[in-house]
Amino acid sequence: MLVSCTESRLDGDWDPFKWDKNKFKNISADGATLVATLKNYDTCWLTSTSMDGDIYEGGSIYGSVAGNEDAEPFRDSDGRWRYPGKNPRLDVQIEGRKVTVVVAPNHDPVPHTFYVSLSLMDCFGPGITITQKAHE
Repeated sequence: MLVSCTESRLDGDWDPFKWDKNKFKNISADGATLVATLKNYDTCWLTSTSMDGDIYEGGSIYGSVAGNEDAEPFRDSDGRWRYPGKNPRLDVQIEGRKVTVVVAPNHDPVPHTFYVSLSLMDCFGPGITITQKAHE
């Protein structure tokens, strides 16, 4: 099969994602369901998620560890931990333009910062940033 396209974006010049809202601050320690809607693309792909800088590859269509949840965690060249499994504190669902993120309750005495990394062809973000309050 031969496929051809004259789309000018094949040169890698893709506009960044535009969101109705992609920063969620001071989410309750009890957890929350958050919804962000893309304004300039019909969908996006989940690349990875992170919590306090540690990266979780589960659910990603990219990366050598995706789909191999038995692999061991490792440190990347920047010193961040990378985990082959799904983030235990986030559940991300993408339906067309709508990205729904379910944030689990925080039972820790410290706040957490999450990032949902999304892409589409040659568009790589910005993704969704979430800060969650500490458990009291």
